[in-house]
Amino acid sequence: MKPIFIDTSAFYALISRTDRFHEKAKFVYKNLIDEEKTLYTSSYVLVETIALINHRLGFETLKKFMENFENIIKTIYIDRCRPIFI
Repeated sequence: MKPIFIDTSAFYALISRTDRFHEKAKFVYKNLIDEEKTLYTSSYVLVETIALINHRLGFETLKKFMENFENIIKTIYIDRCRPIFI
């Protein structure tokens, strides 16, 4: 099975109802979850996504994002030597 990497733009489209790709992102995400695909992101993408959501949509939306995705998406923590999978 190929790993599926989620980047900031996909997260933001999924969260922001005003994003032009919101409906498509919801559709794709639901299908991935229904198919029990393993989803990944990196610590760098996570930091960027957190900053973007907090700045554009506010802390309450950020809090909901973190609560909903922390157990679904596996984060690859990047250090200066090698990625650490958790």
